[in-house]
Amino acid sequence: MTAIADNATKTCPDCRSLLPIDAFRFRRRGSDLRQGICRACYNTRTRLYRRAKRSKIIRRFAAQLRRERDAKKVTALCARMFARFGGLDKFAAAWKANIDAAPPGSRSALDSYLALFRLVEIANTPAPQPDCSLYTDEELREEMDRCVTAAAVRLLAGLR
Repeated sequence: MTAIADNATKTCPDCRSLLPIDAFRFRRRGSDLRQGICRACYNTRTRLYRRAKRSKIIRRFAAQLRRERDAKKVTALCARMFARFGGLDKFAAAWKANIDAAPPGSRSALDSYLALFRLVEIANTPAPQPDCSLYTDEELREEMDRCVTAAAVRLLAGLR
């Protein structure tokens, strides 16, 4: 490796600023070569790239949500998105930011709203009730226990 003079400078082509060489990231660890753009411009580009990638993921999710008719598949789809974004709150915040960033009346905003309406529609659709007349006494007890457990979980989730 060669030593770089203390007064070495470089011009960033993005912001057109003459900056000290330390304001530019290394291309690779252990290399003397520097990036062509300064750290601030690099960080801005990375932030914009990540925002565009999140937006694309959310648009794809909204399209899948609008097409899906099975409530179990929608639940699985939502669970994958929550895991990918780090929880319900972070996913909701990212989705809201995506809607807010879209121009009013645009296709992207409309698709997001349609997906939200579809999600509400699926959430409000009651689950089919089992035909209990065909159950044995033991199966009926198991079904009652399952229903009580599910109701308790919903109650506890509502208390949080």
